[in-house]
Amino acid sequence: DTATLEQAARVYREAHAVRRALYGPRHLDVAASARELATALWLSGHEAEAEPYFRESLATLRAAHPAGDPRLALALANYGGRLMARGRHR
Repeated sequence: DTATLEQAARVYREAHAVRRALYGPRHLDVAASARELATALWLSGHEAEAEPYFRESLATLRAAHPAGDPRLALALANYGGRLMARGRHR
């Protein structure tokens, strides 16, 4: 339910802040927590708030992995699917 997702988003937001403080902005653990936070926000109906976290995660993955890496491909496909579900095709 929405309340549970919003609670999850609060926890993920805290985890993301801690990881950023520990590792800096371009660490893969920070990218993972950004993606988790974005997903919780998206699923709770906060799509606009989620988008910068998806983009942050993708930027880190792009910097860490070559273009053909399956982890990057999966992240791009997931984000693209969310955009299509939202009706935004870029």
